[in-house]
Amino acid sequence: MEVAKAIEISQSISDIGMIGLLFLGIVFLAIQLKDKKRLEEALVNLVDKMTIIIEINKKYQSYYEKMISDYGKYNQKCHEMFEIQNDILRILKEKDTKL
Repeated sequence: MEVAKAIEISQSISDIGMIGLLFLGIVFLAIQLKDKKRLEEALVNLVDKMTIIIEINKKYQSYYEKMISDYGKYNQKCHEMFEIQNDILRILKEKDTKL
């Protein structure tokens, strides 16, 4: 579960970073574009690009969630195999002591 927590924290940092970039982009555009019409167009373009980035991040987040789920299943199977191996070793020891 530490992996899940790390991915969650990474996603939060990524979201905060995107919001910061959006804010900086707006400030930069406001300084550079004194023409109101051009500023509005640039802001719409910037928001559209940020929306695309957010959608991509959502897809990656679902990919990471699936990866964590698959890892959990794999870990469970390894644990089951380890238990079976221990049972086999225990049975072999019992048979060996009986001989």
